[in-house]
Amino acid sequence: MRSPDLREAGEISLRERRRLQTSREIQNAAIMLSLEHGLDAVTTEMISHEAGISLRTFFNYFHNKTAAIFGEPPKFEGAHVDAFLRSGGPLPDDLRTLLSDHLQHIMIEPEVMKSFAMLMRAEPKLREVHDTILEGLRDDLTAVIAARLPAEKARVAVFLAEALIGFCKIVVDEWANRPAEPLQRWFAQSWPSFTAACGALSAD
Repeated sequence: MRSPDLREAGEISLRERRRLQTSREIQNAAIMLSLEHGLDAVTTEMISHEAGISLRTFFNYFHNKTAAIFGEPPKFEGAHVDAFLRSGGPLPDDLRTLLSDHLQHIMIEPEVMKSFAMLMRAEPKLREVHDTILEGLRDDLTAVIAARLPAEKARVAVFLAEALIGFCKIVVDEWANRPAEPLQRWFAQSWPSFTAACGALSAD
C-alpha cells in the first residue's frame, strides 16, 4: 500500500486533464489519418480539421505531424517523481507506485494504441523516432533510480531502468488488446509476474 504522499502525487488536476484531452484528440487524428493516407500524404491542416481545432491551436501543442503522432510521452518528472525520491519505503514498492503513476499520464485509448502499433510497423522512419523516445525515457528513469541508490550501485540503476521500460512497453502493448481493462489495473495485475521473473534470476 502506497503512502499518502505518493498517492496524492499521482493525481492530475482538472485543468491538466483538459489539456491532455485536447492533446489526445490531436494525436488520435494524426494516427488515424496517417494509417489511412500514409504519413507523407498527411498535413497539419488535415489533422487540425479532423481534431476539430484551428491550425493555430495545433501548433500550440505540437510543432509538426510527427510530434502529434507521438503525442506527449510522459516524462519522469514532477510530483510523482519527487514523492519517489523523498520516500523511504522499500524500493520495489516505490518503483511500482512510480511507474503506475507514470502510466496514468498515458491518455490514449486501447484502440488508438493498436493503431499506433500498426503505424509503427508501416512507417520505418517513425520506428526510429519511437526508439529514440524510449531511449530517453530509459535514461531519465536511470537517473531517477540512481538518486535513490548509493553511488557504487549506479549500474544497478541502469539494469533496473532497462528492465522496467521493457516491462512497461509489454504491459502497454498487451493492454491495447484488452479494451475493457484500465491500463493501471493491467499494470498492477502484471507486476507480480515481472517481480517473479526478476526473482528467478537469483533462484538456486
